[in-house]
Amino acid sequence: MIASERMLSRDDIYHHILVFVQSKAETGPDGRLVIEEQAVELSELDSFTLVELIVSVEDLCDIVLLDELGAFTGRTFGELADFIMATAVTGSVDG
Repeated sequence: MIASERMLSRDDIYHHILVFVQSKAETGPDGRLVIEEQAVELSELDSFTLVELIVSVEDLCDIVLLDELGAFTGRTFGELADFIMATAVTGSVDG
């Protein structure tokens, strides 16, 4: 459950995910990010970056996600944000 005084929205969490991923992205020769939010799936992140992302979201939301991550079947950042919201609101994805 989110312990902060203000409940974060799904959009807040999604934005945090995108900013985190973009901070890890490299820039191409034209100065644009190699990772584009519409094109990236979670499977394109290396395992270390994925763990860093999860820990970052855990800190933001004051929840534990690693224990619940085995139940996550999504592939996109939006699906991850939905999963995080379900986990944060109920304390687990099962309720």
